Amino acid sequence: MVARKPRTAHDEETKTRALVIFAETGSTLSASEATGVPRRTIANWIERDPEIDAKLDALRRVVRERTAHLFAEGAALAARQTIDRLENGDWVHQGGKLVRRPVPAREASFIAAVFTDKHAAITGGMAKQSNQERSLTELAKRLVEEMERRKDRRPVEIIEP
Repeated sequence: MVARKPRTAHDEETKTRALVIFAETGSTLSASEATGVPRRTIANWIERDPEIDAKLDALRRVVRERTAHLFAEGAALAARQTIDRLENGDWVHQGGKLVRRPVPAREASFIAAVFTDKHAAITGGMAKQSNQERSLTELAKRLVEEMERRKDRRPVEIIEP
């Protein structure tokens, strides 16, 4: 007969942490590896708790909100960097010096578009994002202005760092 390991009681903090990891990953293995709680124990908690669906839904909602916030920050950062690149160009080495070279508006706006799309996908659309819509409208205006300005093809200015 094989001796069984003695049962270990897990505190509520460990149980909650394991369930949060399971809610984030959908994996009892990930939850087990991160907390040291056996996979079978985590599976039992999930199977035996009549309120587990509501608890996991609440945990998943928190994860979605955190992720949406990160994408919003990324979209704002991309928009700021896009505007800086459009106004000032990218830093490049030219003739042994560091200079700012104008960037095609299409390339610079791509970053903002990707982050904006991801944020919209997580939050369910842009309907709630009136401030973001205003930012995107302003960005679009600046893109058009930059494209008009570039028609003149000014020479690259050398700026000492």
